[in-house]
Amino acid sequence: MMIELFDVSEFSAYASNWENDPESLALKETYILSAREKVEDYLGYSLALEEQDEYISGIGDTSIYLSAFGAEKVNLISVEGSVLSADSFTVSGNRVTSKMSNYRFPKGLDNIYVNYVSGWTKENLPASIKMAVYRIAALMLSESHGNIGVTSKTFGDQSRTFVTLNDYSKYLKAISGYRPLRI
Repeated sequence: MMIELFDVSEFSAYASNWENDPESLALKETYILSAREKVEDYLGYSLALEEQDEYISGIGDTSIYLSAFGAEKVNLISVEGSVLSADSFTVSGNRVTSKMSNYRFPKGLDNIYVNYVSGWTKENLPASIKMAVYRIAALMLSESHGNIGVTSKTFGDQSRTFVTLNDYSKYLKAISGYRPLRI
């Protein structure tokens, strides 16, 4: 997994309380990659621009939904063994829709094969996804100094220590719109 979608110097501005020597930059890159992995695990697909092969179950509708967002183009659609012209379909997000009037994808289990290109480049990666990665990476970076959310409270003559483990869900919730519906 490469850092090609993210910029360490851009992240350094976001996490400005750290040095920018080579060791610190390498550490920041590691945190960005780790945060990117968390985001990709949450979304269920790679953020990088790459070719995908997928079998989809038809439901008798004019559209089918791919497992990855950021679909750029459909290379091939085969329905029950018959190849259809990719030019006969439009792609938006993760939705493939027929341009042919009255065409519906037939119902069936894994009866539609689609080969497509999806993902993003550094230039067109949605800002909300980029910020989710940077926020999670910044949180990981702050934890690296032993700051894992330990607090102490004193009640009268007794003391209690509380440990808060970081939950990334509030950062991931902001990108839930890029998460395909799972049925």
